[in-house]
Amino acid sequence: MDLINTHIPLEKTEMQIRKNLLSNIKYTIFLNFSKININSYDGYVKIEFFLSELKEENQKIFLDYEGIIRSLKLNDNDKSTEEYFKKNLNRLIINNKGLKIGLNKLEIKYSSLINNYINNKLKFFTNSKNGEVSSLINI
Repeated sequence: MDLINTHIPLEKTEMQIRKNLLSNIKYTIFLNFSKININSYDGYVKIEFFLSELKEENQKIFLDYEGIIRSLKLNDNDKSTEEYFKKNLNRLIINNKGLKIGLNKLEIKYSSLINNYINNKLKFFTNSKNGEVSSLINI
């Protein structure tokens, strides 16, 4: 995979915008690795953050993201439409329409391929008593 052509790099100005707008960011992440399909995984992420202000309509907040979105909620409302979100290569862009000043909560259920970065961080363990496979990711 050619990362240069499939990933938009995070620029310093974008980092500064995030720093100025977002605070108290809390992530809850669950990953489910299957014994049957070892090339992909399902995941759930909840991101809670405080938004200090809503800027101009053209200013978007985005997440660095790869995968297929199965469901998406913003502030407990189903917001899976492009009216609220747009996917652009490795970015999930959040339109201002669903955001509010103060606490926001974004929940995403997704599927993604296990790329070389994740594959190098994964360790699988098999329980000798029941044969269940557990995994540990070291990021």
